Amino acid sequence: MLSMCRPWDIYLLDNGRMPKTSLQPRERLDTTGGHDTYEGILGECIRRAAQWPVKDPTAPISAMAAVTQNLSFGITASNSFEQPFLVAKRFSALNHLTNGRMSWNIVTSYKKAAFKTTDMDIPIELDERTFAPIIGKTDEEARAKYEELKKYASVVEGLVLFSGWTGIDISKIALDQETTILGSLEANKVTGWLDSLLTTSKEIPRWTPRVIAERAAIGGLDPVAIGSPATVAEETERWIQEADLDGCNLAYVATPGTFKEVVDLLIPELKRRRV
Repeated sequence: MLSMCRPWDIYLLDNGRMPKTSLQPRERLDTTGGHDTYEGILGECIRRAAQWPVKDPTAPISAMAAVTQNLSFGITASNSFEQPFLVAKRFSALNHLTNGRMSWNIVTSYKKAAFKTTDMDIPIELDERTFAPIIGKTDEEARAKYEELKKYASVVEGLVLFSGWTGIDISKIALDQETTILGSLEANKVTGWLDSLLTTSKEIPRWTPRVIAERAAIGGLDPVAIGSPATVAEETERWIQEADLDGCNLAYVATPGTFKEVVDLLIPELKRRRV
């Protein structure tokens, strides 16, 4: 996914200073091991910075807490690798330093590379529900923003991420060849993304590696809501009504842009609608 190149400490502190209306809690996702399914090696993962490298998210929390009062924090820690006592010790310390603003996003891990780094065997199934909003003051402005973002998306990075998420080495498939998931499913992978390849629409009449790469690079194959605050809020309401959602993860397309758009434009509209 796209991200802006900014000094790590400035980026974190700026995000921490988001106003009180910001999303609660602010979650830092962690990952162990790189995406080595594409071409069977880590080369393109490292070269394209496809979720690589990932710093330890626990380290900056105390600094972010020092410049905020109302923002809560959630960190992903996989119970596939984490030891109960060490998790309790680390999170209780962070909860103390943040005055009770700490939470734990509990997951299991799925990447074989992650299990290799810890000398463990078979990954366990994982699934997530996420969406990525691209918001403008009007639908036209949001669509123009999306087209601009697409210029900076890396096709190869999108393929690296998709291969890592699904266990399919998509480098073996021609960019414009229609893709099928038959015989490719690995139970330990994020199977929801594979299931999405069975669904087509007017916008996506067929799935090819090129289409997959474009989608993975912006939004990570999860739903991308593009439009004005009213348009995105209406789409969010539809998801809530049809799927009985209580909440979902927010995927960023650019930082801090995505978060600022949500705080400044989307949240006021959702509050107005009492969503």
